[in-house]
Amino acid sequence: MAPAEADDDWVLPTLAFAQVEQLIVLCHARVTPAEDDWATWLEHASERPYSALLIASLGGAPNPRQRAQVASATRRDGAPRPRTALLSDSLAQRHLVTAFGWLLGERQPMKAFAPEDVEPALAWLRVAQPADRVRKLLTRLSMALDASTDGKRTTR
Repeated sequence: MAPAEADDDWVLPTLAFAQVEQLIVLCHARVTPAEDDWATWLEHASERPYSALLIASLGGAPNPRQRAQVASATRRDGAPRPRTALLSDSLAQRHLVTAFGWLLGERQPMKAFAPEDVEPALAWLRVAQPADRVRKLLTRLSMALDASTDGKRTTR
């Protein structure tokens, strides 16, 4: 398994992700992630050291089985679960993530933000990445997902 480019962009048919130092950015397409895409993502997430996860969605989200896989997954490096921020224009999705964040507490710190709130999300994640750099990465991954319609990894 190798990244699409030297900058570690992984673009699969139903999700895309990239890592910038201790931050992983994950973008969901408009549909539920395909099982093989989800398996690739879980493998990547379990093998790489990171402390923060920023998720953006074009409308798709993991199904219940995929969420259960995340809940039962452990990091190979033994690190605690990363702080997780969701960027979503869905008010219902943001409320749901907020409720889960309260319920899970420090076992799985998570918080939701509006898509334009990249800076507050990065601050909450405790990530020292420039917001403009992360916005460009989000745009690049989202555009690559939109272009990925043939079921093959793109090289965006």
